[in-house]
Amino acid sequence: MDGDYLAALGLGDSVSRLPGVGAKRAEDLAKLSVETIQDLATLWPRRHVDRTKITPIRELMDGMSATVRGQVEAADEKFTGPKRSVLRVRISDGTGRLEVAFFHATWIKRQLQPGTLVMFSGRVDQFRGRLGMTHPELEILSPGESPRLGLIPIYPLAGALKQRFLQDLMFRVIPRIVYRMADPLPDLIKTRDHLQERSWAILH
Repeated sequence: MDGDYLAALGLGDSVSRLPGVGAKRAEDLAKLSVETIQDLATLWPRRHVDRTKITPIRELMDGMSATVRGQVEAADEKFTGPKRSVLRVRISDGTGRLEVAFFHATWIKRQLQPGTLVMFSGRVDQFRGRLGMTHPELEILSPGESPRLGLIPIYPLAGALKQRFLQDLMFRVIPRIVYRMADPLPDLIKTRDHLQERSWAILH
């Protein structure tokens, strides 16, 4: 995102003016109470996922939390009742295979065609003698795309918003706008109580 273009926008301007957002995504962001560029700074993550390491499937153990990366081999959906289904996805990373289950997630199947590169983060559990994951965090990887590693924020979503899009948007915008936001605490109080600036607090 061009820093000069962003600098020319006001904090009160609509998020629709940000490159890559547009009217439709702005409507979905409004469902999260994000209408202006400044509103983005207080859209807090629901939690963080520890992706500091990618674990080979053969090294997974029951009860551990892990991030794995692999290629989809199969995705089979079975209906267990009216509007109830389970989608079982099998991936391989060259060291082993892992089965991942999603409940009531027909929409995910369209994204998980055989050959798709994926990354799952979640708890590993043993079921019927096999290790697997249930409803892990999912990231679809484009060919040649490097996965995002580290302590990854997971934001609330609405409409057609995707987690990767929102992460990228926050990563590009927030560091460039927080220093322009007013700090409600007087300098005297911050100095007395050894408090950080508001911009530092938001970034960290």
